[in-house]
Amino acid sequence: MPGLAACADGQANPAAPASVSASATPSPDADLNQPGQAAAAIEALIAAAGSAHAIKAELDATTASLSVVIGQDAVTWQWRDGTATRVESDTAYVGQAIFDPRDFNLRSLGDLFRRAAQVAGASQRQRLHIVEYADGHVYMTVTTNPESAPVFFLPDGSLVKTLDFQSASGIAQGLAEAAAGRSHIIAAGLDAASGGAYVEARGVWGQIVRSLRMSQLPPRDTVRSEFTALGEFNPHVIDAAAISRVLARLPSLTGHADGAVALAIDRRDGADEPAMYFSAGGRELKTTLSGVVLSG
Repeated sequence: MPGLAACADGQANPAAPASVSASATPSPDADLNQPGQAAAAIEALIAAAGSAHAIKAELDATTASLSVVIGQDAVTWQWRDGTATRVESDTAYVGQAIFDPRDFNLRSLGDLFRRAAQVAGASQRQRLHIVEYADGHVYMTVTTNPESAPVFFLPDGSLVKTLDFQSASGIAQGLAEAAAGRSHIIAAGLDAASGGAYVEARGVWGQIVRSLRMSQLPPRDTVRSEFTALGEFNPHVIDAAAISRVLARLPSLTGHADGAVALAIDRRDGADEPAMYFSAGGRELKTTLSGVVLSG
């Protein structure tokens, strides 16, 4: 299963200053929403800071700021009215992911804002953030004030899609992103509490790592210490279309038309092959991976 690509530079040593040509430097009254202007402002900040090893970048229509790591300290520079200036900030370096902001598609900040507004349904005082989201993964995020749902973008400028976990395509993509290239997992399914798709795998020292992909958010890992006798299996054996078909039939199979639905796919009780366990309205339904009902 394909997974999301992380983009983080693990080095913390300052990089050589980037050269900034006159044509790449935004004018003092530049609208950073215009094509090329946001990228030029970031280039100017990198040149002023003497480093491209960033832990945070923020941009709106008129200002840009960049926090870089120098030694073990975070230093923040701000671009406004054509001038890059070092400013005080509460941003600190505490081991978060380091990245090069030039690896992110900032060719058109205005386009990112327009697409984010279509998803969030709001466009007031939009601001773009580039920062670690979780587990070393760095995304671009657009927020608004007043606050609306954040909208996430991958480094190439493509949207982190809103997924429908009733559809086969949404289930397939959610589980693929949660699996993140793993070939051995101990469980997968749909989480009733969050409504997201999850995958669980063995970590180190007896830990279990759960990666949860919620409908509008990128995958996020949580780790717990717990013994499990569940056998491993390859996530590629999961049939998202079969899951979607069973979900559509659950009201008639369980007698419950409403309420949260949970799904666990695993090899419990020493089974040679994984099975699917659906829970809804206090009823549990066991099926094969192809959706054939075994019990319930």
